[in-house]
Amino acid sequence: MSKNCQISYKFNQYIKQYINKNNRIALALSGGSDSMALFYLLQQYVQINNKKLYIFTLDHQLRRNSRQDIQYIHQWLDPYQKYIAKHDLNK
Repeated sequence: MSKNCQISYKFNQYIKQYINKNNRIALALSGGSDSMALFYLLQQYVQINNKKLYIFTLDHQLRRNSRQDIQYIHQWLDPYQKYIAKHDLNK
């Protein structure tokens, strides 16, 4: 089993204890490497387990390019539309 498969398997086994029965999972996505890795693992989990992943983004406006970061995240998420719902908290 590859290292990625091992991580994904361990994550899926661990996260089950924290997912409630309503089939919804929320994730605040910043675009940083940690939240993007967590998104990758969660989107695999929701596909396998027929759950829905709600992605929340917030433009904090602390950096000049923060709006572009949010736009990039939303474009990056487009292929996953079947499994996720995007929510921009600035709207």
